[in-house]
Amino acid sequence: MFDLFSFTGVTSGTFSSVVSGGFYAGSWVDEGSGSFSLTQGAQRISFAQNTGDFTTMVVPEPGTMAMLAAGLAAAGLAKWRRKRRSENGINLWA
Repeated sequence: MFDLFSFTGVTSGTFSSVVSGGFYAGSWVDEGSGSFSLTQGAQRISFAQNTGDFTTMVVPEPGTMAMLAAGLAAAGLAKWRRKRRSENGINLWA
């Protein structure tokens, strides 16, 4: 057994395979040089054996992108209305 989170003493060895359970269940792919990756849906997780680093690349959900687009559209509409009112001489704050 290889304890990833034991930082005392010297630990050496290699992984022949990495398997995870839970939400990110599956077998990790050995990319060589001690690097493993797991692709689960739109997410890709990598593990580097030599440093013990986990990295993830997360793709935003479609709902997140839709909310961003709606927010930008609302801000653009507010700016357009404010500009249109100032061009017509309408001042609501006077």
